[in-house]
Amino acid sequence: MTTVNWRVFLRASRSTAAEKLLDRLFHSLQLDFEIIEIDMYWKDNALFTARGTCPFPVEEPRAAVFELLVRAGKVASHWTISTPTFFDGGTWRFSAGVTKAAGAHLSIPGVELLDLEICGVVSASP
Repeated sequence: MTTVNWRVFLRASRSTAAEKLLDRLFHSLQLDFEIIEIDMYWKDNALFTARGTCPFPVEEPRAAVFELLVRAGKVASHWTISTPTFFDGGTWRFSAGVTKAAGAHLSIPGVELLDLEICGVVSASP
């Protein structure tokens, strides 16, 4: 199973407003999401941090990375990415991040930073 782990900083006045921003964000990414935690950011009371996970419908690593980038492009066009990494045991990982502080334009007002990490297992050939 391929999974997307995510972390986001949201400019919002209340946690309910932050959750509405998450709904808009993940609707744009075409992903069902599960919030693991959402809290006010300790350095700035106008920001909330949230992290969670999503199932991802594409299993094959090259296709999954491409599909994630296509979806991410709907939120912002300039991302910082890692190279895909393959580990012993057949697992793999790829990550991408974008932040308004670095000058990126994010299409959803209130989203300040978004990190996405996609992880999966390479299936063995029959």
